[in-house]
Amino acid sequence: MLTLSDEYAELCVLSPSTLAGTAFAIHLHVDDVEAAMARAGDVGAVTLSEATDHVYGERSGMVRDPFGHEWLLGQEIEQMTPEEMQRHLNASLTSRPKGKE
Repeated sequence: MLTLSDEYAELCVLSPSTLAGTAFAIHLHVDDVEAAMARAGDVGAVTLSEATDHVYGERSGMVRDPFGHEWLLGQEIEQMTPEEMQRHLNASLTSRPKGKE
């Protein structure tokens, strides 16, 4: 269970907005990352990065909610073993143009 609340300054429970940033992002797995990001936007979240496919078998994007919390929303698109992830990562690194590492 995860509970988020409004700021309670009298109890020293401060929001990331008051603290001028956050020290972490919440990584939440969802069934449909585009739908989750759209819902987040509907309630005032700002998109920090659009949903993108990654070499480790996940599609994810990042939003900042109106209180300053950052959420990495991701969904599994391909189940991989650690060895397969490494093979995909190695292939993506060797296929980059020179100077883009």
